[in-house]
Amino acid sequence: MRRGLLLACAALALCAAAPAARANPERPAAAAAAPQVFTLQHGETLDRLLARLDVPREDRDALQGALAGTAPRPPRPGDRIAVGLGRGVSGNPSALLSLHYETGPHADVTLVARGDGGYAAAFGEPLREGRRPMRSVRGTAGPDLAATLADIGLPPAVIDDIAEALAFDPDMPVNPGAGTRFRIVYAAPSEPGADDAALMRISLTDTAGREHRLARYAVQRGIAAFVAPSGHGTIELPKGEPVPGGRLTSPWGWRIHPVLKRPQFHKGVDFSAPAGTPVLATADGTVEFVGRRGNYGRLIRMRHGGGIETLYAHLQGFAAGLRTGGRVRQGQVIGYVGRSGLATGNHLYYEVYAGGRQVDPMSGATALPQALSAAQIKRLRSAQAEAARD
Repeated sequence: MRRGLLLACAALALCAAAPAARANPERPAAAAAAPQVFTLQHGETLDRLLARLDVPREDRDALQGALAGTAPRPPRPGDRIAVGLGRGVSGNPSALLSLHYETGPHADVTLVARGDGGYAAAFGEPLREGRRPMRSVRGTAGPDLAATLADIGLPPAVIDDIAEALAFDPDMPVNPGAGTRFRIVYAAPSEPGADDAALMRISLTDTAGREHRLARYAVQRGIAAFVAPSGHGTIELPKGEPVPGGRLTSPWGWRIHPVLKRPQFHKGVDFSAPAGTPVLATADGTVEFVGRRGNYGRLIRMRHGGGIETLYAHLQGFAAGLRTGGRVRQGQVIGYVGRSGLATGNHLYYEVYAGGRQVDPMSGATALPQALSAAQIKRLRSAQAEAARD
């Protein structure tokens, strides 16, 4: 528990020092010292502690309002309270910028000043212990949901997942308004500092009381979908790197073709790397084609779950034993960078298809090619119910 509080203090200090580009635009930059840790004494309330620290009355009142709508219980004697003070909107050097306390082993409450007189607040609790602990966080969004989630310390990878999950669902608000209540369950990082945290499910309830839900549906290793109860939603594009360390030299979109010297839409992306650099499969899949094909030169095309396909072209050669119909694992070497076909230099040309339609490989996610079947939805709901019982 002590280690968790110290980590939370470090997270709050980082939030206070974060660049303005990641902050809520309505919140001015604040000069904050590292959070101070206090133990609430017998007969002492949180309000009395903050008053002793010269925190303004309006900050204390706003904090109590945020706690009333979020925390499972108020702070009590014996709790360790991490308090971040600094120069707030009013210019008072004792303005309350952040507060954190634990409500049980690995469970906590975090509040961060929004800059509009209120506080972004969330309550976190573990749902399952194991190799990948599951965390549940609930709270109320400020004017910008992503900024609120960053303020309360949600891992950046989870915030990215949420943006992708919301972007393509017509029933989901792309940017939920202030006052929207959220409940988020995510897989915690596999180890401190790792960036592999992942959204598992999200529920948003708008100010009119309408609820929107999405849950992660594992298609296979390297590919997942975020699906609503209707079966519609979004699907992640493969997240594996086809050329680790390769340099992205030509993105998706219009460009002047380097050989043909005319405008042409680039339906994939190029990664520059020395000849012979290994090329990796970006997700589990089955080899559909391996061989030479026109301007592509030496080419590999793979089929993955969820209607996703990937293509790797201009290769120097193929990995030993690679054959049509063979199964390949994410991260497996399938070929080597070259310049076969119509190419001016050594690079990998990489394409991604979703439901037979070419999509930007770097866009993160796209709409599901088709709704999940009734059997798939039943399996998804069963997994959700099991997770909710843990």
